[in-house]
Amino acid sequence: MGDWVITIQGIGCHHNGPNRANAYDADQMAREFVKLLWKAGHQIEHASFTSGAKDELLPIRNGEEGGE
Repeated sequence: MGDWVITIQGIGCHHNGPNRANAYDADQMAREFVKLLWKAGHQIEHASFTSGAKDELLPIRNGEEGGE
């Protein structure tokens, strides 16, 4: 027994519908998993869901030349 961390990053549906009740949305599935862990006796120190665009900041991956 000890500390643990779960990190999941993906692309798919989330936050659909006016009441956010779509059982297959990633945010809803994550929320349910956190509840399962808590009910099983795990101490949850932090749980969050982040969504939105991601900007690539490394120039080489943007097709730009390196340099100054």
